[in-house]
Amino acid sequence: MQTRSSRFVAAGVPLFSLVALVWSCSSENPGMLGHWSSGPGAMDRCAIPQEGCPCATPGESRSCGKIKERYDDYVACSMGTQTCIGTAWGPCVGDAVAYKSVKPLGASIHTLALADAGTCVDMNICSPDCFSFEKDNSFNHDAGPDGPLVPTDAGGFVLAGEIQPCTGLQCKVSTSCAPGSETKITGVVRDPAGLNPVYNALVFIPNDPVAPLPTIPDGAAADSCGGAGTLPVSVASAFTGADGSFTLRNVPNGVSMRIVIQAGKWRRDFMYTVPTACTTTSFEATPAQKDLMRFPRTERRGATGEGHIPKMAIVSASCEPMDCMMRRIGVADTEFGNYSQAGGANIPTAGAVPYTERRIHLFRANGQKAAFGTNVVDTPPRRELLGVPPTAGATSPPRVMGYDMVFLPCDCGNEYNGTPASERQSVADYADRGGRVMASHWGREWIEHAPAASQIPTTATWRVSGSLDFFGYPFTGASNPEGAAFRQWLLVAGAIVPPAQSFPTSRGTGRQDVTYVNTATSRLWLYGSFSNVVAPAAPPAPPTAGAPGIAADYTFDTPVGASAKFGRVMFTSMHLSDPSWGPSRTTFPAACNTSPTLAPQEKAMEFLLNNLGACVTSLPPAGVLYNNEALFRREFSASCPLHLRPVWHLFQWQSITPDDSSIVFVGSTAETAADLDLASQLTLATARGPSAGTWVGLDVESKLAAAGQTSQSFLRVDMTLKPSTNKFFTPTLIAWRVSYDCESAE
Repeated sequence: MQTRSSRFVAAGVPLFSLVALVWSCSSENPGMLGHWSSGPGAMDRCAIPQEGCPCATPGESRSCGKIKERYDDYVACSMGTQTCIGTAWGPCVGDAVAYKSVKPLGASIHTLALADAGTCVDMNICSPDCFSFEKDNSFNHDAGPDGPLVPTDAGGFVLAGEIQPCTGLQCKVSTSCAPGSETKITGVVRDPAGLNPVYNALVFIPNDPVAPLPTIPDGAAADSCGGAGTLPVSVASAFTGADGSFTLRNVPNGVSMRIVIQAGKWRRDFMYTVPTACTTTSFEATPAQKDLMRFPRTERRGATGEGHIPKMAIVSASCEPMDCMMRRIGVADTEFGNYSQAGGANIPTAGAVPYTERRIHLFRANGQKAAFGTNVVDTPPRRELLGVPPTAGATSPPRVMGYDMVFLPCDCGNEYNGTPASERQSVADYADRGGRVMASHWGREWIEHAPAASQIPTTATWRVSGSLDFFGYPFTGASNPEGAAFRQWLLVAGAIVPPAQSFPTSRGTGRQDVTYVNTATSRLWLYGSFSNVVAPAAPPAPPTAGAPGIAADYTFDTPVGASAKFGRVMFTSMHLSDPSWGPSRTTFPAACNTSPTLAPQEKAMEFLLNNLGACVTSLPPAGVLYNNEALFRREFSASCPLHLRPVWHLFQWQSITPDDSSIVFVGSTAETAADLDLASQLTLATARGPSAGTWVGLDVESKLAAAGQTSQSFLRVDMTLKPSTNKFFTPTLIAWRVSYDCESAE
């Protein structure tokens, strides 16, 4: 006949409740493990049914036990059954032997002495309804990969990233919403024109709604975000998808909060209040709400303007109207000017923003002059952007270093192979120091003929330029992890349509300059077929070194060859389809196309311009509050009399897992503690939802048996605390315990 004894190991419980948990009993389901009472102190002798105690159902049987002998380390129990006779329990009949430990098993495990057992000893420690628990309050644990666990005042652990107590808007986040119905904000972030979505923009709510946002500095910086990556601690944050959509989860309610949208150095913010908890507010619901989620058209200056616009320099050129492109994606005319305001003709009309304070400064290669209202401005030449300022002295850095983005579009080839070496050096230095450079067609000069030491010329393979219209295909290969998002964005923006998923370049605007890119340094975004009349039945193979073709658009980060990247350069061989381009073009903005609808290749250009100004790294910006998962490890040992083996049974826990946070329990068993590192690991369970005050558990032996394993003397349980998806909410591990039986080894 099989014999066994039952014991429990408990840990992680508040000190004030140890007595109640260490020796406690229950009359529920008397033959099963896992039920305990919560009351402390002595109890009525019939709280555990004894012979002569009242019973309700005549003929009912239950397991029972009585002390047979006492040893140094164990109590020998005679186990059997008793039957309800009339209205009282009869005697315990049977002589199966079981043992219960009454002394410590080791330095890390402490067992209450038999004399301290209280109620269960007084009534009969051998009863199946009484269990001796071993407690372990050492709380030794392993730090997680990104931070340690923190003990709570009530016992157990939370992740270190949680702020306790709450501060600012964190105190206004409701934690009483049902799973899946938390307070949310949804919307779509769009360009300044409010037409096309913006991919990978950050939407966040600062925890302090009144503190000013960090100043975004102008100019190139040895920083992956150009100095714009330092953000305040935020209560909620999300990045937009390829369709520009986002969801902010667990947002505050009933209080005014600041909502910020940011992509690189583009930023806009506004105040908003969500009135009711556990609801979803859509910023697509009304035109006014929708308009709030676009990037700014004007720079904020004091109480006027919408937000922050990167400081840009555009070298206007007859063959590429990049100044018009920025205007068509929504930047207001009042943001175009130049760096110099000398001369009466350059003074704008009364009340207007001075030219020098405007966010987009125009220079010229062989391009047109610029007209702002009634005042005609002789746009400064390119050398005043890329060369040393004539009045600043020979040792001063070129003016280009003060801009966030610089555009060097096609100049019709007038200076190909003829730009000054000093200016090409300035462009390379600017990119290496964190600047962002856009070049098109004959603007290849700044990449192809960049100083050899910069390694910029190695980013692609060039050919003699030729006019060649083509069908453009987004590249989604492994060398560009954002290629799939680019294709999806083009679909959402209507630039490409299934099933071909390509677009023809406008007549006369396609060029072939790059035959393939260096995938070790560069990302290919768009490639072409050798026709724009009839689309191929299937997308052609992308160009490679073995099979050159049309590599239409590509980017690379700088410095090339360095481990730390700060800048980015973009090249496109396509011209914009704006019909105003050409040598006859004279003034800006009068010559610009005023249509709000962009052609497919202009839409592709808009996506790549957003990517050009984005943070070089794909990591979340510093300052946003994130919790990271952490590991808590406990090891339990079992000790049984000779000829009996331990069998691990009920593992239980109490936890709080708000939102979609969780705790994953993984077990392993071995005959010695040293062998636990080599033992197979088995996922036991995952805790989700509230269980505070309630023990939840599983049978370990059943899990082991299903995996072809058996219980051994040592059991290790790894408890991994995982935060919510938005990394704001952390689970709490309140308490845990495990039981084992000593069963026949035969």
